[in-house]
Amino acid sequence: GTCTTAAGCAWLYSQHLEAQPPPLHSALQPNKSLKCPLLEVEQLTHDTARFRFGLPTPEHRLGLPCCSHVLAHDAMNVERAYTPVTVDGLDPPGSFDLVVKRYEGGLFSEAFHKLKPCPEGTEGSMHFRGPVVTLAYEPNTVRCLGLVCGGTGITPMYQLIRTVLANPNDHTMLRLVYANRSSRDVLLEQE
Repeated sequence: GTCTTAAGCAWLYSQHLEAQPPPLHSALQPNKSLKCPLLEVEQLTHDTARFRFGLPTPEHRLGLPCCSHVLAHDAMNVERAYTPVTVDGLDPPGSFDLVVKRYEGGLFSEAFHKLKPCPEGTEGSMHFRGPVVTLAYEPNTVRCLGLVCGGTGITPMYQLIRTVLANPNDHTMLRLVYANRSSRDVLLEQE
């Protein structure tokens, strides 16, 4: 009697908590999956596109600190790390952008490139976990940062560069060396 009632109440409470939307400052919550609809796709190069994913509401922020990434995952819990090029506090809330290169035979890269924008549907959505903090960046901790990357490795650098340049009190100098196979592979060229 009493144990069954207590267990039932605990289960109902857990279901209530899971049904609650995440806080507005951070749609990403530790140990929870976030299903995000694909809102739009912008082709950047012959094999790379920018994917804009929606958050639970237009007021939600991703909740990703600088120098962090998200984990895209599938139903089998296979994961792949991606660094958003949008930055909380610098870009409008309600969505986030990922730059993804298509690799032949790449499980996630091909899955991303097969998605079609579908704000309300399952077909055009992806599941994410995070945040995964790679480096806890603090302004002015070093005089100069040397950034070396190639291809889609520009995304974490771009996230850091935007964060540093947006803070007038951050006097960190930045030096970027960015390489690609050819000029047609340069990503975020307009930015």
